[in-house]
Amino acid sequence: MRVRVPDNCLGLDAAGGRRYDARHGIVDVDPIDVPAISRSYAGQIGLIVQSVSFASAPGRTCACGFSAFAWQEKCPRCGRKLKEEA
Repeated sequence: MRVRVPDNCLGLDAAGGRRYDARHGIVDVDPIDVPAISRSYAGQIGLIVQSVSFASAPGRTCACGFSAFAWQEKCPRCGRKLKEEA
């Protein structure tokens, strides 16, 4: 699950010692940790927001963390060439 965090947030700490690093205000979180994050203080006041993204399979990814559609060849964020997901 992808969650949006404030831009100055470096990441999230989850139960069991799991740590999720943020990139450009986005954190990819294991679905098992989403309920606890939603119940946290930051989740309740709206600092952390769940988001859903749509992509066709297989998609393409960029080194900057952007997930793109399969037909895109260049990252719209940084302009780098995208890698095809396996």
